[in-house]
Amino acid sequence: MANLFYLKKKPEERIAILEGSDARHIKKVLRKKRGDEIKCCYDQTLFRARIKDILEESITLEIISEEKKPSLENKSRTHLYLSMPKPQTFNELLPSLNELELDELFIVITERSFLKKKDQINLERCEKILFESSKQCCRTNPMIVHSPLFLEEIHQKDPSKTKLEQSQKIICYELEKKQDLKNLEITKDSLSIFIGAEGGFSENEVLFLKNLGFTSCRLSPLILRTPTATLVSIATLKTLQALRSNDHV
Repeated sequence: MANLFYLKKKPEERIAILEGSDARHIKKVLRKKRGDEIKCCYDQTLFRARIKDILEESITLEIISEEKKPSLENKSRTHLYLSMPKPQTFNELLPSLNELELDELFIVITERSFLKKKDQINLERCEKILFESSKQCCRTNPMIVHSPLFLEEIHQKDPSKTKLEQSQKIICYELEKKQDLKNLEITKDSLSIFIGAEGGFSENEVLFLKNLGFTSCRLSPLILRTPTATLVSIATLKTLQALRSNDHV
């Protein structure tokens, strides 16, 4: 069930209009009636609204209250560089990453990635999945998915180039013996973590990333599948970022 609805236009004089599929969903699936309350958002503002009128293709809302989300400029940022897994695995991962408040996802083509060509990713489908996920989890700013890059391009092309320059860089590597991710000292507000495909990274790829400033970390004594490693790493980094923020209060 969708919990959050996106407004195409900013409310005016405490009135907002929902149109299209969201309006039909509220009317025919949720069976909402006049006087019922829903949540909706525009830009970074979350609204609590009451249904004022229901028409065939639109719903008129009366804004009851609003909550401006904090600016993202000073927020701790997390970027994932993911060696492309199988499409089904990838599509199943997207909602979970969005719920974990991952900021940006960079799809990377590596030696062992499932896909080998940049045009094999349907970004429109990714956006649709994230849009529906955001409505479910009430996220006002869905995760951004960037067009695929070859490994050798990640430090050459923006926005990836700039993200890496500003980030503490981490590579999850199953053969790392000394540094565990859970014990990593977080030194920057922006983090970029690289997860390999099934089969991991080649030695040359690990050396290439270390030369770019990536720190090698181990997630577990066990060999984790790509979906498990991805979710564990993002959840761990989010926890470490939160602890660092509390230490700096």
